[in-house]
Amino acid sequence: MPIRRIKQRFDLAREQKASLESIKKDLAKIRAKFPYLVLTPKPTGMNYRGIFNATLGLFGEACLEIPQYYSNSLLSDKQNLDWIMLLAELEFEQVIASGTHPYFMDILHEYKHVSAKPTGAIFHGALTELADDHHKLASFNKFSNLVSEGVIDKIGFVKKGLAETFAGLKNVRCYPLYLKTKLPSETLPTKPSREYPIIAVPGVSNFNKNIHNQVAAALLVKNSKVFVWGNEQDFKIWNAGDRIVYQNHSGHADFLKVLSQCDATMYLSFSESWGQIITESLALGIPCLCSDTNPILDTNPALKEFLTISANDNPFLISQRLEQVLEKGEAWKTEMKNQVVFLNQLAEEKKEAFIQDLNSSNFHILPPSKTTATGKLNPFK
Repeated sequence: MPIRRIKQRFDLAREQKASLESIKKDLAKIRAKFPYLVLTPKPTGMNYRGIFNATLGLFGEACLEIPQYYSNSLLSDKQNLDWIMLLAELEFEQVIASGTHPYFMDILHEYKHVSAKPTGAIFHGALTELADDHHKLASFNKFSNLVSEGVIDKIGFVKKGLAETFAGLKNVRCYPLYLKTKLPSETLPTKPSREYPIIAVPGVSNFNKNIHNQVAAALLVKNSKVFVWGNEQDFKIWNAGDRIVYQNHSGHADFLKVLSQCDATMYLSFSESWGQIITESLALGIPCLCSDTNPILDTNPALKEFLTISANDNPFLISQRLEQVLEKGEAWKTEMKNQVVFLNQLAEEKKEAFIQDLNSSNFHILPPSKTTATGKLNPFK
């Protein structure tokens, strides 16, 4: 075997051992403070970054970061079973997986073989994501089957209307959840006065995010500069020159600094579970023109009428509404900030309702298993 391959295996084994010991230490620390545990995937670059940030924002120090590499567990089956046994010994009142990717489902499945404590899962996605995506569909099917088998006792849904839908189709307790937004600090730079508007269009260039319609609409605004986070080749068709400013921030703090300098943001995706960019903009007092696919503005009809548009596939109509938002946005500044504070309060209430569901009469332990959920031999049986 080449020396390089030997070194790679040695490095992986060392990283796995360190990760396992870290998980065990973190489990003990969390149990000393919280009666429940929330599993969250440790991000790989931007992979699962959104779920990771949302989970930490909602559950804080009750979260256990599980190492993964682009949706694959970094730990072996034996190592996962090792800390799962410790998890059962610590007797958390409940264990919740934030995310429904397959290796999290394997963890809950094995946990149910050694503990009768209740389990939960949080689905962060939307049904539209299952179209033409074999991996996501297979993952969702696995999640759904574990619900039917009693491995998962309750589910939280971030996507508007999905909790009610799933409860109507499956015999399981479902809860709608809101996400919390960290309120900005006073250290962000103040916005300078200028004669042209800056419009931010965050998001990747795919069909769902609808970036091309939004950039075209933003360019129709006279003298505007448009901040985008896409490839420079994506928007050359408009010959906009320096009116399009390509951003490449190194972290979330830098992103917020850029956002704070804008006069408006746009987030007109065709399907969205939440839309953290929307609430982060509103928290800064910056209007965000968005789609009515999330619950962010449902509790404030006047603000919802001002900031949402149904014609999100018509760049000309989008541009007309955007000009109105730019003209009147300052007058709504306090209302937008207050909405985020209110949403954070609702998020806490909904989280507590989800956490407090401990109707143990419905929970049970699965019979002993000779294999893991992946079909491999379980060394503990």
